[in-house]
Amino acid sequence: MANEVEIKVTADTKKAEDQLKGLRGSFDRFSQKAKVGGAALTAFGAVGVAGLTKLVSSSKEQEIGINMLDQALSNVGHSYDANAAAIEKVIDATQRKTNFGDEAQREALRTLITIGGQYEGSLDALSVATDLAAGANMSLEGASLLLGKALAGETSALS
Repeated sequence: MANEVEIKVTADTKKAEDQLKGLRGSFDRFSQKAKVGGAALTAFGAVGVAGLTKLVSSSKEQEIGINMLDQALSNVGHSYDANAAAIEKVIDATQRKTNFGDEAQREALRTLITIGGQYEGSLDALSVATDLAAGANMSLEGASLLLGKALAGETSALS
């Protein structure tokens, strides 16, 4: 004799559907946030790469400036390596007091040495050139050119 059992299950599927919709909404919000987060990380990475590129470029410019200054120094019987500590000390102190960067100051010193024909006095003249540039509202390059000519005895440029 076989017994048969019939089981009837009834359920309210509305709650299950609502919970599935809520779960789907949570996944959608998570997906959106992940996209925004990914975009932010991509932007952050791009800024980092741009910053690194600028740093490398600045480092190369600094190296070129030092090499050019070294050449000017060697033309008058000196070298950058032998005078680096004194030069960088003056440049650093001036940079902290003015808006003239180290590269602009090295270029100005190179101009002073090249036109004046000597290292002695040119480092002291660098601070005079920064004062002249600031006081006359002119570029440091222009001020060092005028001052270099004056130091070389060509005073007509000052008039």
